[in-house]
Amino acid sequence: MNILKHFASTYEEGLHAKGALSTQFLLTELEVQAGNNVLDFGCGSATSLVRLAATYPDCEIYGVDACETMLRSARSRLKFCGLSDVIHLTQIEAAQKLPFNDAFFDCIYIESVLAIQSDDSLPSLLTELSRVLKTWWQVPMQRNTMAQLCQYK
Repeated sequence: MNILKHFASTYEEGLHAKGALSTQFLLTELEVQAGNNVLDFGCGSATSLVRLAATYPDCEIYGVDACETMLRSARSRLKFCGLSDVIHLTQIEAAQKLPFNDAFFDCIYIESVLAIQSDDSLPSLLTELSRVLKTWWQVPMQRNTMAQLCQYK
């Protein structure tokens, strides 16, 4: 069984180093303003999306993931939390153009996703993420058990 499908059907929290503690740290480090468009790239089962919506209620929150099993879990979680009409979910295909206009997002939140990308796909993925960002971006990431926030201009 694919590990992402396993986590989607059980308890995805174990996928991230330090779990909820690290997620909360990364979310509080974001520089998000009211009215911003925020993307959770690789949103999984929507754990971070729910936290994003709670932390930044005046933002438009979007989540994308390539795994249909994860998105089914995400839809269920958002429905349970009453956020189905607040958070926008989209399934994407790997190595495909994201379904958003250029410079659409003010911030992109990425948790653990870069670590599971192939070396060959990473440059094109970062280029595509840059395309949908306005001017600069933040990449919250976890490496081993330490949470880091890297900024790219």
